[in-house]
Amino acid sequence: MARSRKTAESAAQAAAWQELEDVGCIGMGLRQAMRQATQILDAGLKPAGIAITQFAPLAYLYRDGPLGMGELAERIGADPTTLTRVLRPLERRGLLSQQIAAEDRRRRLIRLTSQGRAAFLHALPLWQQAQAEIVRRIGNAEAQALRQQLAQASQRLSR
Repeated sequence: MARSRKTAESAAQAAAWQELEDVGCIGMGLRQAMRQATQILDAGLKPAGIAITQFAPLAYLYRDGPLGMGELAERIGADPTTLTRVLRPLERRGLLSQQIAAEDRRRRLIRLTSQGRAAFLHALPLWQQAQAEIVRRIGNAEAQALRQQLAQASQRLSR
């Protein structure tokens, strides 16, 4: 009985490995592409002293004004714990501040400081150049299709 279970497990493992080799793992493929895109974006943003993980919160705070932690986390697609780790160095650098909301003392609002607005405006053209480099490497039509597919996949997977 133990021998037949091992044989079944071996067959299942072999089938899984064959599938992985034939069609690939969506998660691993996304992570690899994300790593490569992140390297390009981080290199582009380096002169501004901002990583791509920090750029998105700065962009939303610049556009939308002060936001609660939960609101900001939802907009950038991160959990609040991860967002806290991303924001901490920005706060230490004086690029953003947190204050208690007047309407609800349990809620903290995150806002850009004047230094944060200046840092975002410095980073914005660098981000645009890095984005353009990614599009150049993968092709304009492919980049547009990828954006649409990622948005669609994100929507469907969040159900």
